Amino acid sequence: MSTSSNKYSSERVNQAARRIDLRFQPYVLDSNPFPDEVALGIPGFPKGRIFPGSPTESIVFSEDLRKNETDALNKKIEDFTYSREPNILWVCGKRGVGKTTLLQYFFKKPLLTPELESKVAYWYITYDHRDDVKFLINCNKYLLEQLNENLKKENVDNSIYLDAIVGAIFNFLTHEKFEAFKSYLTGSFSDEDLRSLKTGIKENGIDYFKNLIETVDDEGLINIVKLVQIIQELGILNVDKTFLDKFIAPFIKAKLQNSFLNEDKTRSFIYPKSKAEQETVLVNTIKFLTSGAFSHFILVLDQIDLAWIKSKTAYKRKENFFNDLSALIRQLSDSGFILILAVMDDTEKELKDYISKNPEARRIASNEKNYLQVPEITTRAQVEALLKEYLNKNPFRRKHLTDLEFAADKAGTLDELFPFDQTACEELIKRSDRTTNNILSLAYSCLEICAEKLDQETNPDSSVYRTITASVVKEVLS
Repeated sequence: MSTSSNKYSSERVNQAARRIDLRFQPYVLDSNPFPDEVALGIPGFPKGRIFPGSPTESIVFSEDLRKNETDALNKKIEDFTYSREPNILWVCGKRGVGKTTLLQYFFKKPLLTPELESKVAYWYITYDHRDDVKFLINCNKYLLEQLNENLKKENVDNSIYLDAIVGAIFNFLTHEKFEAFKSYLTGSFSDEDLRSLKTGIKENGIDYFKNLIETVDDEGLINIVKLVQIIQELGILNVDKTFLDKFIAPFIKAKLQNSFLNEDKTRSFIYPKSKAEQETVLVNTIKFLTSGAFSHFILVLDQIDLAWIKSKTAYKRKENFFNDLSALIRQLSDSGFILILAVMDDTEKELKDYISKNPEARRIASNEKNYLQVPEITTRAQVEALLKEYLNKNPFRRKHLTDLEFAADKAGTLDELFPFDQTACEELIKRSDRTTNNILSLAYSCLEICAEKLDQETNPDSSVYRTITASVVKEVLS
């Protein structure tokens, strides 16, 4: 193998080095840190479970700017977790203000408080625009299909099913009624077996249980199924007998392999044809997931208002949506289910009008706690926080803080915001539609044009483009 093709060679490492654009160096930057185009949501953002700690660099979000909103979101979710009653939260705001990115970043970072993080699991489903009729006519079927598609893709090592089963077993072993119910397991488990199970799960969690499943014989698997049945009778595993017999028990006997989820019998069970059965499976799936390692399940459903906007019979379909959702929530009592939906301001006004006239809709979504407003950018300080967040993402800038202070002092501007001064921030508000998307796009254009003009100057140190002021913004964006 030649040196140049070796993945550990210096040539290969140099090829992957960060590209430096010299035009931006007078601004103590090596590239334009602002996004040139801000999409509606993140392209390719996965439908399904959001694993904490995964990269968030691609999400256009400022923690400083949206601290009030992230604090409010934590508070509302915390309020919802005081009871096991299902709840709906509408996240509202102008198109482009950052509702989608707030939710994606909040759960992917995550920005949940540590207390909440241990209580909840969350799933993110971006509504598919091609499915507007299916979704609005039968939202339960849509949710069921999306949920099951993503559950089937779960990595066994991180399986949410495994979390739920192991959590339910541990809850049973530590339950106040354990002594009364353990007598049903005599002959299947000795006291020592149950003590070992409790200690193993406490010390090694799902890894212990997975190894146990792999090593037991057929009789051992039958005993574990019997244990799960007893837990269901106690009420910890809050599912009906059909769901246990047709899904949970066979899944355990298949040694928790995901291939089981694609078997014809399983597929016919988790994709029933009748609407009533679809609802029942969805209810049982959510109750099963909240029976174990966490107590609340959050489903984030994004961009549903685009379906209503496109629909010629939107009012009728809103009625269908709320009727379906109301029926689902009635069955999800004591499940800890939280549904978060992001909608634009125009849709919010229409929704509130509809909710005020419809008893079913009012019952599940009328309280003020059911709304979180994501406001527009209205002050210079907010623009400064937004620009500062993106400027400080630039690695070159972070390495040259001394140069930055010198350049800012020379230009007589704010050190954190150089090359933008306060008048530029004011002008960006005036010229924008006051959404984060639009302000970032304008900042990108300003910096790009000014860097190009500065590069063409014979005496760049005294150029008017060295500091971006209101007059420069007016000129380059006119």
